[in-house]
Amino acid sequence: MDLTSTPFIAMLDRHQAGPLGNAWDRDKLPSEQSAKIPRTFVDAMTVRKAVNVDKLGVPLAHELQPDDRFAFHWVIYMSARQTISPEVRDFVTGELVNPRKSKTETIPLGTIRMVPFPHLAFPRPGGVYTKGVLTNPGAPASAVASPAFAGLAVAPWTQTDHARAVDPNIWPPAVERPTQYWDGREPYIKIGRLTVRRDHGDNNNPRAASQLIDTVVQFMRVNSLAFNQRGSDVGFHKIGPRKARLIPEWQGLFCAFACEDDIVLWQRHHFQLDRATGRWMEDGVPHVAMFRRIELPEDRFDNVTLNSLFLDAPRI
Repeated sequence: MDLTSTPFIAMLDRHQAGPLGNAWDRDKLPSEQSAKIPRTFVDAMTVRKAVNVDKLGVPLAHELQPDDRFAFHWVIYMSARQTISPEVRDFVTGELVNPRKSKTETIPLGTIRMVPFPHLAFPRPGGVYTKGVLTNPGAPASAVASPAFAGLAVAPWTQTDHARAVDPNIWPPAVERPTQYWDGREPYIKIGRLTVRRDHGDNNNPRAASQLIDTVVQFMRVNSLAFNQRGSDVGFHKIGPRKARLIPEWQGLFCAFACEDDIVLWQRHHFQLDRATGRWMEDGVPHVAMFRRIELPEDRFDNVTLNSLFLDAPRI
């Protein structure tokens, strides 16, 4: 099978992803899912199964995660030409008897997931997560020097703090333990589940992964205001004008929840490994946190017209 064309990328917005938690059957293959599931998500899960389940040993039932319902998903495709029957020529005359027959099909080659804030609690160093849920307490949090915080990182959260981080109706937002590149408070865009198949040509693997990362970064560069909470979302009667500055506003910070084997790939895209966050396990695969900040357009506040696609999306 030969890859024959320039790749193209499709996006699934989180309005469409929201109902997936109820419709997706964890015990079935992507190809066996209901026809109601968007094709783009089926293709994303097809790629994730081929790599995470078949190669890395993640249980099939664990591949769908809580974040998938609240995420934007991108899938990169390639066209592949497959020979059905070779051409046949007359042995004596060399004349063509039967021409070669081939078919072209679209192959999902890679996928990536982007989750806007607010997020669940940041993974704990040494934590073990199954289906996105912490199954052990992880290592005790210790104070570390944090340039992002301009001081020492503080102790771990209480359960109340965790609830505040997850529920946008609880005010003020909780402050987490600061890390090397994050102050524990600033909203960040989470990128993860970067997965690219190798069974359709290894030479396309780094390029496809890079295109997916660049696509997400450019999407947020253009839509940098889309996920900011408005005063009406929080309710000025709750916070008053003095605390209005605490309303989450994205300032260009990304955090990649990266497989440990992909650190170099993310570094090529200017993501920096945050050693203070430690290392955790997601369904048996070691992960680390890597941060990147981009400069946002100076004119982003001019003639703002936010798409309700983002503002009305379901919240955690």
